[in-house]
Amino acid sequence: MNAANRNAIARLSAALDALNQNSITELRVLTQGLLDDKHQRYLELGLAKNDRAQLLHAIVGMLSHYEAEHEKELTHPDASRHP
Repeated sequence: MNAANRNAIARLSAALDALNQNSITELRVLTQGLLDDKHQRYLELGLAKNDRAQLLHAIVGMLSHYEAEHEKELTHPDASRHP
């Protein structure tokens, strides 16, 4: 797994812990720069409405994305070297 994916997975996993502890400031810091537009909208909507389901959707959705990238690296090791 490349360092960027490893870092993203660690930060998003920590964001799940922050959500569980209701630490919204930490959640924002941990997810900053990791979410695509769609998942960023879920995060903002969840924060605005205090909706844990939307927040989970944002975090788990992107976590799934980074995990899929990791799986692709495992099954196709040369894929990460090609654009």
